[in-house]
Amino acid sequence: MPDLRRRLTVLLACALLAVGCTTGFELRSRAADAGPAADAASDAAVAPDADGGAAVDAGVCRAAGDRCCADAARGVFCVGGLVCSEGYCAPCPGGLFACGNACIDLQTSARHCGVCGTVCPEGQRCVGGTCALECPAPGLVCGGRCVSAQSDDANCGACGRSCAAAAGANGVGRCVAGVCQRACAPGFADCDGAAANGCEVDTRTSTTHCGACGAACAPPRATGACAAGQCGVARCNPGFGDCDGVAGNGCEVDVQRDTAHCGMCGRACPGGQVCREGACVASTVMCQPGTADCRAEVSGCETITASDAMNCGGCGRTCAFPNAAASCASSACVLGSCAMGFANCDGSDGNGCEVRAATDLAHCGGCGRACVTPHAQPACAAGVCAIAACDAGYADCDGNPANGCEADVTTSAAHCGGCGVVCAPANADAACAAGRCTIGRCRAGFADCDGSASNGCEVNLAVDPVNCGTCASVCAFPNAAASCASGACALGLCRAGYGDCDGAAANGCEADLGSVASCGDCRRACGFPNAAASCVAGACALGACSPGWGNCDGDAANGCEAPLSSSAASCGACGRRCAPGQICSGGVCAVSCAAHETVCAGACVDLSANVSHCGACGNACPAGPNEVATCAAGACRRTCVEQYGDCDGNAANGCEAFLNRDLANCGRCGVGCASPANATGVCERGTCAFHCATGFRDCDGNPANGCEAAIGSDINNCGGCGVVCPGGINTDRLHIARSTCSAGACVITCAEHWGDCNQVIADGCEVSLGTTSNCGSCGRECLNLGGAVACCMRSRAYRCCLGNIFGADICGGGVLNAVCN
Repeated sequence: MPDLRRRLTVLLACALLAVGCTTGFELRSRAADAGPAADAASDAAVAPDADGGAAVDAGVCRAAGDRCCADAARGVFCVGGLVCSEGYCAPCPGGLFACGNACIDLQTSARHCGVCGTVCPEGQRCVGGTCALECPAPGLVCGGRCVSAQSDDANCGACGRSCAAAAGANGVGRCVAGVCQRACAPGFADCDGAAANGCEVDTRTSTTHCGACGAACAPPRATGACAAGQCGVARCNPGFGDCDGVAGNGCEVDVQRDTAHCGMCGRACPGGQVCREGACVASTVMCQPGTADCRAEVSGCETITASDAMNCGGCGRTCAFPNAAASCASSACVLGSCAMGFANCDGSDGNGCEVRAATDLAHCGGCGRACVTPHAQPACAAGVCAIAACDAGYADCDGNPANGCEADVTTSAAHCGGCGVVCAPANADAACAAGRCTIGRCRAGFADCDGSASNGCEVNLAVDPVNCGTCASVCAFPNAAASCASGACALGLCRAGYGDCDGAAANGCEADLGSVASCGDCRRACGFPNAAASCVAGACALGACSPGWGNCDGDAANGCEAPLSSSAASCGACGRRCAPGQICSGGVCAVSCAAHETVCAGACVDLSANVSHCGACGNACPAGPNEVATCAAGACRRTCVEQYGDCDGNAANGCEAFLNRDLANCGRCGVGCASPANATGVCERGTCAFHCATGFRDCDGNPANGCEAAIGSDINNCGGCGVVCPGGINTDRLHIARSTCSAGACVITCAEHWGDCNQVIADGCEVSLGTTSNCGSCGRECLNLGGAVACCMRSRAYRCCLGNIFGADICGGGVLNAVCN
């Protein structure tokens, strides 16, 4: 509503004064998008005229070189591609264009791209007047969005290069460092290395690759079965039995000869019998311990069961361990060396060398060597830890699998969006957000004026005449060169034909030396009555007569002296006389006026509506200050200009009250603005407000109690709203006895025997004054002298003492004498 009201006000003012405004928008402060604060600042900065009055007249549209005000509410603004610079209308330099009251490069500005007000969305920048995605390498613009060619599975290394084809059967395609790789689904593996058939092996059931590639499930003297990636015994070969239930050694017992498992597991032969062909028979010999008659075709106790790995501890008891050599010692099976690539990591002989160290993640290359890859899926290949795939948002930029995918490419300035993509915007502190390089903070003296992170803080505010001191602060002086030095605009040489006649740098070379106001010289103004004036080669010349006037006496000094619309001697043209009895009306000789008209001053007028002759000839309708006069039915009327009111009812001073600023008539007549406690009431744009007195703030936001907080002494609002001074008692962890606010700064009084030695109020009185480093006061150190050890002791106050001197243990006994100080 405020913007709409301002626009209507400006248009109405222009219409009433017939100045022909062409603008349809309000120019704001010089800084783009500065908002209401800048409006208020420009209100206060309007320069006065030489006579001490207002710098400009309300509602008047201005051109180059005229005074102006950036706030349209004051009624004065620049039009036709001009901006208000230093209080005067001026054109934008170079190829810049006026947007609002700022000079903008429409080719590069992300806030005004191509057309004023066209703001590029987040993540886009303005290139050649068109918004485009900002996508630094290794990013690519694919399908209207910026993707990382290093890790995007659908655009790996190039737009449209999908990793789906790399997945194959039972796999998933992943993009790693811009190259498609395959990751097998859980329970599957690519054991033949052929890409065409993908992850072709189900390691949960395959007896050839049970649990891992190459891990064959072939238990001795048995047919293997793989279930959930674990090898087991499906069935024993004829004549053998799995009597210990351990799959690794297969069917370890020859049930045809084992006297403990004769014919089947658990069927033991009675004493004095042996097992022959799965049946117990009487033994013909008595064998010594550690021997046995295991071969029927050989008489006697031919088998040494104490060391025979095929008959260890008894006939048919074969020693066998998975993936390892086996031997027999003292009638017991002993685990030997592990097969190549295997290891016994659980210390149990029963399952042999159970770990395939070439591929086992927990024991990669050796027992206990677990593959741990932070932010990544680990892999073990040929006994060496590797990275299978990085987690989303991470990458392995140093090539070291030990620390996994160490780079967070969403936040790392060194790897922003991909490995090696350094985020280092010019003249700025870098920041990486969601894998995109952004500006954290501009360095002192520089600014990001185009809103694009790709070129960093591209503007040097100290020397840039288009952004002098701040963005969009244009150094432009009317008809003069301009420069920027140390962030401030400086006036240069005047353009040919112009002069700095008022000596004020702010309005540049304001005088056109070829104009009638300063014709050839700052002090020479051209003017003729009822005629235009011109300046030719530095000399004043009479121009065309005003409509209805003529230079009938040929004298240029008195201008166009003859009123051709009403002069009977020169009616319509010089020397054209009206006949006797006729009048000259509108430059035409006429016998009489129309029935409803009257001849006034030689012209026919309608007395019922003519403001110069209202009701009677010569009765001109007056218009007081801020009023518009009208004539209706022969009676004068007056109407207030918008934003003004006749609040005192006195016609003599017109509409005297400016309702936008009047404290007694704010917004409408009779509405007064009060001054609450510690504040001064003001009227701003027709609304009552108040300004706090020095040293006070409105911290509770309640206008009823005004500016209630005395920030010079209030410990809860010390120096500003919400700034609370620390407090406590001497037992408090801050050791503060008392806290006060003085002149807007917190002051603390320490508890007894405590000191604020670092002068930091936030941590209170942090130092005990009873130590040898700070004895009685901050920095007072007790020094050891002559072999005596110093201590800090307290009587009425803490003092430094020397212990064990002259036979007296002063520190230990607490004796005070001249040795303390």
